[in-house]
Amino acid sequence: MFYYMDNPQFNCGTGHVYKESLLFLSGKAFGDEQWKPWPKCGNSTIEKKIMNGVAAEKGEWPWMVRLLSCNTINKDCTDCGGSLISDEWVLTAAHCAKNFTNRIKYDDITVYLGDYDSRVYDKNELKRSIIESIIHEDYEKNGYLSDDIALLKLNAPLYLDGIHDYLEPICLSNTTELVKSKCVATGWGITTEAYNPYILQKAELPIVDDNVCVDKYKDSPYRPNKQLCAGILNQKNSTCSGDSGGPLNCKLGLNGPWMVTGIASYGNKDAFGRCVSPPSVFTRVSAYLPWIEKIMKKYSTEKPKFNYVYPIE
Repeated sequence: MFYYMDNPQFNCGTGHVYKESLLFLSGKAFGDEQWKPWPKCGNSTIEKKIMNGVAAEKGEWPWMVRLLSCNTINKDCTDCGGSLISDEWVLTAAHCAKNFTNRIKYDDITVYLGDYDSRVYDKNELKRSIIESIIHEDYEKNGYLSDDIALLKLNAPLYLDGIHDYLEPICLSNTTELVKSKCVATGWGITTEAYNPYILQKAELPIVDDNVCVDKYKDSPYRPNKQLCAGILNQKNSTCSGDSGGPLNCKLGLNGPWMVTGIASYGNKDAFGRCVSPPSVFTRVSAYLPWIEKIMKKYSTEKPKFNYVYPIE
């Protein structure tokens, strides 16, 4: 089953008006219902001015997912971010999913939904495990962290019916008009002080011209058709270890919903492991919508239907 937001329009400041059919997707229907409109995806419950590299508000990013895997033998733990895109699917980076599934069992991976303070598990949170981990078939076949995208299927669907105020999926969109968009990275990754914060962090990261990352990441190499370049040049704000797999949340216009536009993939580090010298590289989600559709059709009970963004002349 999928839910969609039917045809709102946004002026993105580019001279185009976009007719949106933003959607999130699901694999199961509730009761006897089949397809039904879903009025909420990509809505932040709190709209505040975003300062770079500061703590988010509780409930501000209700699709943000924290993925934690701990090896039961040596107690070694790995954490990543992800985005809730349906009642049973999480979008993340392939290098996160590969680390998880190569070292441990699915049962050792905990998916935290509605999390805010990683030290506390409260009534606003839900925990799930995963039953499927699907890594893109071309991952790292075309260079360092190429095709860095994966889907995780939860062991049980979520009831996204307004009961959980801190739980909502983020919209998917195929728009490529991002230069004027407001984009924010979120995660529990290492800060400029080289420690992992307990509280979810946010930082506004504007889209940077692809040529900047083409020049900066010549050895990777950076691929403009499959990746995004984002960050504030000559400043320290960027994604870092622990942010991997998390969303680059972008918003079309002043009143449009948030969309998962990028997946945190990689950036630069100094000798002390601190992430420095933006911009960071994100997997470009719009380039993989056919792949997402294919995987969800294969592994979901119901066949999801997709509606994409397209410009209106």
